[in-house]
Amino acid sequence: MNKLAVLAFSLLLFLSAILWYLAKGSLDDYLRSQVILQGHYYSGQQARIGQAQYIPETNIALFSQFSLTNLKGYTQPVALIIDKISATLLSPQESTQPQQLTRGLSTSQIITVEQLTLNKVSVNFEVRDNSISNIANLNKLVTLQLAKDYPALYPNVAAKLYAKEHPELDAELIKKSHVATAPSEKTEVNKAVIASKAERKQNKLLGKAKTRIAVQAIIINELTLTVTQNKQTKVYSFKGVSLGEVGDVSGLASNQVGGEILRRLLEKVQAMKP
Repeated sequence: MNKLAVLAFSLLLFLSAILWYLAKGSLDDYLRSQVILQGHYYSGQQARIGQAQYIPETNIALFSQFSLTNLKGYTQPVALIIDKISATLLSPQESTQPQQLTRGLSTSQIITVEQLTLNKVSVNFEVRDNSISNIANLNKLVTLQLAKDYPALYPNVAAKLYAKEHPELDAELIKKSHVATAPSEKTEVNKAVIASKAERKQNKLLGKAKTRIAVQAIIINELTLTVTQNKQTKVYSFKGVSLGEVGDVSGLASNQVGGEILRRLLEKVQAMKP
């Protein structure tokens, strides 16, 4: 009986190891596919990545050789390349933030990335015929898609999109602008009403995503910016570039995070270009 028990236990360990390996492999493939899909979805350009690996012992996700194809009409084949990306995760858990910050998120899982590190980032910044640069165009594409999908989080862009799609409303808006505005409502002091309004507003902003991701810090170790303009090319180097945090305590929908990180990166490059 003892020998049978040992054999059964050994088989159980073996099968558990196989299942863990398969699950881990599936997770790696899933992470890789998400980076590719989100990169393409938000930019409209082909995104590539070498490998993706999640190491449960250290709670770190590693990615290698990410690249984003350049827009048509520009000389360089790729707009940006990142050699290595590492994401240090805190243990996934149900939200434990103060109630006033997480109303409506009681059943949502918030995955917190303590730090997202982009090791070496190479960006090809091209200005063609004194027009808008490829990076600015890419940033516009990403921002517009984010605003379409999450209008409450990008109100200014979403409002412009709506006005462009509904030009017939311009006359009505002009007409209303000449009408005296109604007296402002009495300031609400009831705490229950204030809390209820805050909850409705946050639910509108956050949507119904069950898995949310918050990134506490995004750091670029080395950024190489190759600027091509007026048939001249100059190279600039920067170190220790911060892209801030993404998602605050409530996080962003997992499908949104890739687009927001890409938007932050492109926006930062635009601001740093000499």
